[in-house]
Amino acid sequence: PLNRPIAAVYEAPEAAEHNGKVKRGKLLVLGSGNVMEDSWINKEENEKLVTILFDFLLHKVKFNQIDADEPEITDYHHLPDTGSLSERLRVAVEEGEDLPRDFTKLFDFSTYKLDTSLIPEVSATYQKLGLKQETLTLIPPEFQAPLPPCLPATFDPTHR
Repeated sequence: PLNRPIAAVYEAPEAAEHNGKVKRGKLLVLGSGNVMEDSWINKEENEKLVTILFDFLLHKVKFNQIDADEPEITDYHHLPDTGSLSERLRVAVEEGEDLPRDFTKLFDFSTYKLDTSLIPEVSATYQKLGLKQETLTLIPPEFQAPLPPCLPATFDPTHR
């Protein structure tokens, strides 16, 4: 997988003596034992990965500490199982609810309606605030004329 961890390594911070040599212990954990199979190693130069892992265990290679502390791992991107989805064909991706026999129940008339139930409450608010309750007047609109006023075009007569 691209930018995903398939193995983990650990190196002991303190050295210990083993077979007459003083070395630090190392541990390698693989995500799958199939990594070491011949069919996998021969694909896409995966032999290099196995070689580097064994060189690390044999103290021939030392990994960069910066890369070990902050590996570049991207977020998982889950893909749908297209094989099983192709076996369950549907006209649309989502199945809708059954429609009622009376289609007028589908409309929500409470959103836009002419309602006078709040007029007493508004009148009481006017009195609490000490405002005069006047009828609304019409404000005459002022239309902006984007072009100058029209004038008839007059031309002098042409003499021959």
